[in-house]
Amino acid sequence: MENIVNFRILYLISVGLLAVSGPHLSHAKPSGSAVMLEIIDGDTAFVVDETNNAAWWVVGQCRRPIPVLPQNTSQNKSIKTMTSKIIRNNTRIGNRQIVLKQQFRFTLADAPNGPITVEVYNSLRGGWSVVPVRQKAQCAYDATCRQRMEAPEC
Repeated sequence: MENIVNFRILYLISVGLLAVSGPHLSHAKPSGSAVMLEIIDGDTAFVVDETNNAAWWVVGQCRRPIPVLPQNTSQNKSIKTMTSKIIRNNTRIGNRQIVLKQQFRFTLADAPNGPITVEVYNSLRGGWSVVPVRQKAQCAYDATCRQRMEAPEC
């Protein structure tokens, strides 16, 4: 009898963990349609996956997930915009402790080699700034690019 109770408890815990982690597991790796956007004159990049409505910030040898808002259904069919949730970080500037708020916006054209923009909102600057990026079009054929795109999450 005690074994049955223990089994049921373990079963409920594992089902609960799977239910909670399910959405994260589905976005753990970018799909084949994901694009690599390298920051011009920078070491970091973004991986944007329209198919799964997911994005990552590639820093060093790992990818940091960017929490993306659900898709807006009233979008222009030739241009797709993905916006992240507001990311809050407690940080220190000098002797002041502040809450830095950031948000990312990715605008992708439907046509190949169409215009792509990345914008970031920073609460210290008080507005949106364009991040200069270039799409790595042949990322699937470049071993270094592919490795960065498939890097483990931080």
